[in-house]
Amino acid sequence: MPFEFDIFPNLNLIWNRGYGTTTMAQALSNMLNNKAHPDYHEALDTLSDMRAMVETNIDFKSLSSARPTIQSRVMVLDKPAKSAVYVPTELGYGMGNIYIKMMEGTPNLDARLFTDINEALDFLIIPSEQRQLFVDGKPQQD
Repeated sequence: MPFEFDIFPNLNLIWNRGYGTTTMAQALSNMLNNKAHPDYHEALDTLSDMRAMVETNIDFKSLSSARPTIQSRVMVLDKPAKSAVYVPTELGYGMGNIYIKMMEGTPNLDARLFTDINEALDFLIIPSEQRQLFVDGKPQQD
């Protein structure tokens, strides 16, 4: 599965993770799945973790064509929210930078790109005692 996510209501956070090779259709599907989750609400902050992405079939053209859908169906925010995109690799950095540029001007969204996970967690105001899961990059086991 190219994308997974968990919602942490106590942290007001969605943690999206990209794996392997990804496409724009898969990214959009993940965003819509976020919204369908019972714990989802408009003011959740987002940590998009791209450390395990090894290849992408997402280019500027596919991102640009998806922008209207993202802005009308996904990023409709009634309250301020933050989006931290964690991209420790060159591949992730390039894609993350395109995403950040594409989201510029989205009302109530402060989206930023980070190459250091702790800086991303600082931006999202995640307490130090709850960071290890995100630093390790491993979701909780049920």
